[in-house]
Amino acid sequence: MAIPEVDLVVMVREELAPRRLFRKVKDACLVPFDDVRPLLPLAEPRAAGAPYHLFSYGAPPEALVTFFRSQAGFEGQLEGLSFDGVLTRELVDAVKAKLETRRGES
Repeated sequence: MAIPEVDLVVMVREELAPRRLFRKVKDACLVPFDDVRPLLPLAEPRAAGAPYHLFSYGAPPEALVTFFRSQAGFEGQLEGLSFDGVLTRELVDAVKAKLETRRGES
């Protein structure tokens, strides 16, 4: 699992999903990144491209299992966003610079 620093993390639980009527039911949790931050020492920091934290184990540490199981499932409907619908800081900065240049020419 690779997690960049973001506002919210969507955690999909399959193996660690809660049991309902004697069987596991796959669900998702919406978790603020600040709640995930204490787990970062369990991950390997990576900086290729955009920096992220890599959680890679044969068997996850008990702290991760406990964290996953302790989260409340998200009951709402998550809406996706395509990658080209996300404004990156670089794109926003380039547009701002262009606008400032135009203002200076006026």
